[in-house]
Amino acid sequence: MKISQGVHHPRAKGTIAVHGFSMLCVALLPLLVLPHGAAAQDPSSQLWGDLGLVFPRENASWLFTGDLKPKVQFSGDEKWAKLDLQGSAVYQSPKLFDLFGDLVVGYTVQNNDVETLELVPRVGISLHLVSDVRDVQPVGRFAKRLGLATTARLEHRHFWYYGSGATEDYSNDWRFRLRLEMRVGLNRADRSRSGTWFLFADAEAFIPLGDRNPETFANLWRFRVGPGLRYSHDWLFELLYIHDITRNTLKDDFESDVNAVDLRATHYLGLPGGS
Repeated sequence: MKISQGVHHPRAKGTIAVHGFSMLCVALLPLLVLPHGAAAQDPSSQLWGDLGLVFPRENASWLFTGDLKPKVQFSGDEKWAKLDLQGSAVYQSPKLFDLFGDLVVGYTVQNNDVETLELVPRVGISLHLVSDVRDVQPVGRFAKRLGLATTARLEHRHFWYYGSGATEDYSNDWRFRLRLEMRVGLNRADRSRSGTWFLFADAEAFIPLGDRNPETFANLWRFRVGPGLRYSHDWLFELLYIHDITRNTLKDDFESDVNAVDLRATHYLGLPGGS
């Protein structure tokens, strides 16, 4: 969820070092996310949802969010249903970046008599690549509508397994995630205004650290694209197509393709002028 979508806060000019690191992340991302030797296989189909609440204040340094995320896989080798609850705290720097911490609690029920409880704390940083450009120099019409960001996250995943089909009781792993995202205003540059349509797209690399976890999504490349609408001062909607490529173990090729549709609704609380 793009929590800064409807919250305005001043950002000073970014330093050359931060801009350089941002450009390096952009340059390296294709090397991380482009799969090599992917094998053809019938893709599984999933349906996702995301109902988010954002608790910002105009020009505030801190944001707090909560998300309810149901997911279901209804075609493929396995069928499962999952529910995630996520809480986040975000510090919005007056410079070029945001710092955040997340805590995710998830529960999954599979059709092979396995149930999984998941606990994932994570920390990260988001670098806003072009947020200062519009303020410090003349730009073209497209640049005024464009938003780019690079997000890096480190997470520690914990899994507890239950049911007669479970082969172990507990596992955990560390994972690094690197994402480049883009938002382009379609009918106006200010994407926080009511009635604004925009296009969203991103690519994210999920990189396991240390021992591999036998859970399905231990190694993942994800691509998302779709339209969004700032329906009102308080509500934001997005409809995204998601394509995943995964592998189960270090020795396997990338062979499990996932196609998913994600319907996302975000409600902003406490914004001046809202309900």
